Amino acid sequence: MKYFIPAILWAIFIVWGSTIGGVNLPETTLNLWEPDKIAHCAVYFVFGGLFLWAWHKNGRLDKRHKIMTVAACIAFGILMEIIQFSFFPGRYFEVNDIIANIIGSIGSLFLIRLFIT
Repeated sequence: MKYFIPAILWAIFIVWGSTIGGVNLPETTLNLWEPDKIAHCAVYFVFGGLFLWAWHKNGRLDKRHKIMTVAACIAFGILMEIIQFSFFPGRYFEVNDIIANIIGSIGSLFLIRLFIT
């Protein structure tokens, strides 16, 4: 269980970063090269990587856990967008953020494959 602590702390960081103040303007075009979208991708890349690493350290990194991890990261990203929109004035539900989160989550599979065979 101790190997999941970094991933859990990272999830708390995501919640904090997703709910702090600030005004976001709604996106009008799909531009995944904006610094904000690259940050979303990187944050979820690390998030997925930390969970996959924890499964590996527990000896349970198999196809099922990989799929579950990526699906959970994607669901968490969508949930954070809903929470932002629903409970934090000046924040928006951004589909582009979700796309960046998905790319980062899936990308974590490639990271884990590089370091763990």
